[in-house]
Amino acid sequence: MQFRYLSGKNLLILVFLISIVLSSCSYSKNTNTSSNEKQLTSIKKKETTIEKKKVEDDIIFLLNNYEFNLNKPFEDNVLKNLNANDLAILRNSIYAKYGYIFSTKKYSDYFSQLSWYTPTSKYAESMLTNIDNENIKKITDLEKCLENLQFKSSKLGFSITFPLNWKGNYEVVEDSMGIIVYFKPSKKMEAKCGEFFIIVNTESENYYQDIYDTIGSMRFFEVNNTKYFIGVPTDFPLPDNHPEKELFIKMKLDIPDILETIKPL
Repeated sequence: MQFRYLSGKNLLILVFLISIVLSSCSYSKNTNTSSNEKQLTSIKKKETTIEKKKVEDDIIFLLNNYEFNLNKPFEDNVLKNLNANDLAILRNSIYAKYGYIFSTKKYSDYFSQLSWYTPTSKYAESMLTNIDNENIKKITDLEKCLENLQFKSSKLGFSITFPLNWKGNYEVVEDSMGIIVYFKPSKKMEAKCGEFFIIVNTESENYYQDIYDTIGSMRFFEVNNTKYFIGVPTDFPLPDNHPEKELFIKMKLDIPDILETIKPL
């Protein structure tokens, strides 16, 4: 067998060709690695974008015939129409849109019925935006105001909360057997008039069911083995020419929601 020796020039050419081949392989490997890293980064960005989009998309929350966009500032004049229970639900809806897991069954059951609610252990307070925090503050401020509009009677054993738009326009008269809620006109009248509703012990001598109508879904409720009747006058309890007649009629529309706030103490 004969070996042919390469000249110095040919040897240089061979080394150069080998280095090109090796460089090409290395480039190909680096290119593939770089491509894979870019693909993974793209997937992660896409997943983050999808999660972010879920929060950024408008979520329209229907509550008590009002629409609330959970990603925009709530209107003060609309919030004032909500009772204490509605305000609590609306406040918790802000946490619900981020998947907050509620320990209270009432809210867990409520939000589980909504298509946009997806519970997740990844929830963190840092997810809340400036708008979220602003809306939460508005609601909590109103909830504090409503505490001052709550009538509590340890004697009767129950409480009832009136809405903000009733502030200064109503009066509660209490005795040992129940309460009567009256309209409070801006100008004092000689005799009480404008009765909104009555809550009276069914054992009371003043319990005249025939002169009262029912309103809403509540007619009776029981607290500490005491049964109470709820009724509104069958006639119009204000003079037809009363200057605040329209306000009285508007306030009467809130009575069903007010009665829903009755709670035993």
